[in-house]
Amino acid sequence: MTGASIKITTYKLKFMAGLRGGLDKSKIKDFKEIYIKNITNVSITRLPGYGGAINIRCPEAGLSGVIQILFGKEQIFEAQMVSNMLKEKIEPLLIFGNGINFDICPICKAGRFKVTKREGIFNTSYDIICKSCNLKLNKLQAKEFMALWESNTNIALGKWFNKIKNTRNFPVDNSPRILLKDNEKAVFTIPNVSLSESRSVRTGSYGGSRIRIAKGISVGGGLFSSQSHQELTELDNGFLTLTNLRLVFVGHLRCLDIPLNKIVSIESYSDAITIGRHGKLRSEHFKGIDRSILRIVVDDRIWAMPYNGTIIKSLIEALLNA
Repeated sequence: MTGASIKITTYKLKFMAGLRGGLDKSKIKDFKEIYIKNITNVSITRLPGYGGAINIRCPEAGLSGVIQILFGKEQIFEAQMVSNMLKEKIEPLLIFGNGINFDICPICKAGRFKVTKREGIFNTSYDIICKSCNLKLNKLQAKEFMALWESNTNIALGKWFNKIKNTRNFPVDNSPRILLKDNEKAVFTIPNVSLSESRSVRTGSYGGSRIRIAKGISVGGGLFSSQSHQELTELDNGFLTLTNLRLVFVGHLRCLDIPLNKIVSIESYSDAITIGRHGKLRSEHFKGIDRSILRIVVDDRIWAMPYNGTIIKSLIEALLNA
């Protein structure tokens, strides 16, 4: 290992009477030099009782993406030291770009990173891979990249909203699933949205002692106490359409037609919005809006992001002020 690269040399095996006799260092089988700046991840795979392998992820590895250095069980300590030394060197070296090109791969400088979201039982993780050289970011690099991703996405979204407010150039859904009125234009349609409303639910229990004398028959003291609380109850599932005049929900059992000028409150969430409107006692909760993707053009680049409550709230406010 040098300051700028590591050199990997493999040797042919020498045999004695059909048995492995070690490495013949006079016969080099292969030689490879890897620049440390190109290494994106280093890990160790352990094989109980047999040693394992140091896994070096870099573009030089080709389609596999990983170069493996095998070691025996007596070399575990040395392998761990090598792995730790490489990690210390590579983690600060991968520097992402600034501005609109923040997601261009710093290794091949040609491809952009593709982000794949993975929902786990306890957390959410992201696989981030360059579309050109298949470079895959490690956990620390992925965390840093996602912070840049979120920041730049918010900047792009802010520019897009400012443009809408100034030009009134709203998105257009050219294939709406509802009948439009005169001078009405659809902005978006989101399928598979659930409609819920708050309902009063009463729960209670008996206090004191009772004696069962037969099936379904009990005698004795005991008082029943109950409490009431509010719970969201799903009422239907369907599609949600926003136009320049109204918000429309069409489900299997219910249809809602909400004029925008009747909306008095909007609560926004990452996957839902809650609408309060004039003349309606209960607010209406629409969940699942993040299942559809919003695509916008900012600085000659297409940005794609899931719909969320903040986006829809901002669109409704802009439409009301148009």
